[in-house]
Amino acid sequence: MKPISVKIKKEDLATLFVISPGKSPWWTIMILGILAAIGYLIPVGILVAYFFVDIDIGFGFIFAVMLGFGTGIFFTRLMLWNSCGSETFEITPSGLYYYCDYKLFKDNRRKFDFDSLVVEGRVPESVEVENLTEDSRGVITVEDQDQSLSNNIELPLKLLDNTISKLEMTLDVYRVQKN
Repeated sequence: MKPISVKIKKEDLATLFVISPGKSPWWTIMILGILAAIGYLIPVGILVAYFFVDIDIGFGFIFAVMLGFGTGIFFTRLMLWNSCGSETFEITPSGLYYYCDYKLFKDNRRKFDFDSLVVEGRVPESVEVENLTEDSRGVITVEDQDQSLSNNIELPLKLLDNTISKLEMTLDVYRVQKN
């Protein structure tokens, strides 16, 4: 498995902080792909059985189709996250945007205004400050007046501090440009 990486990409009017958890082993991705395929094939099998066997379309039929597609979608998302997923903090003149990028689609979009934005690092509450080591990990927390968000990928503390300082410096540049 590749190590966690944080990449900073500058675009025309935006700066992207892309946090990638690293690619999972091939066999994990293959197992998730097989489970997703099974999930998608269940409704197809039920539909074929409906045409060749005299069964009524009832609640069980609809439930099985929904369960099959739901399972397929769930395992497809897991497979995409483990193969090419990333979390992105996008800073633009209009604010800070956060989303999870699965390469085929983006999910969990959130927008934060610059006015009362606070960015900080947090370690899990179960870890006491005295017990922090080089191996300890933490998350980026973003808060404004209305909402708060913590990213999903835990970063090593050294990388976390470095990322937060660069994120805050970039936010300051965009705040100055806005005013």
